[in-house]
Amino acid sequence: MNVGLEFHDSDVRAVERLPSGIRITFDSAYLHHSAGRPGVDAGAGYVQPAEIMFGVAECHGTLTKCVGTLSDGEVIINGALYSLLPVPFQASGTVAAKFVFCNGAVLTLTAMSVSVAAHGASRHVEAFDA
Repeated sequence: MNVGLEFHDSDVRAVERLPSGIRITFDSAYLHHSAGRPGVDAGAGYVQPAEIMFGVAECHGTLTKCVGTLSDGEVIINGALYSLLPVPFQASGTVAAKFVFCNGAVLTLTAMSVSVAAHGASRHVEAFDA
């Protein structure tokens, strides 16, 4: 099963500056599960706690306002655009990201690496066709 974290409709609990980078913690990340390509082929949607860690990162945005539901987001890794990220996932290189929150806050960042992990129990939300 292939899994991808979709930014739209995912709920961010916190964005934190850490000595090693920037961590985005999701209370309920929207995850596409598919035997094919998540977000493209038929599958199912789940919500599950998750986190994205950006290593050696700099960010712009008021972190205390960067909470709640995302309306949009994208990550560019070595020139490749991701509208959702595989789970689990890890990559190094030139990383840029932008996240837009439903409350109007915008977070942009650059980094040298990115990793994604989901943890805890998942809850089925919906099935979808291709």
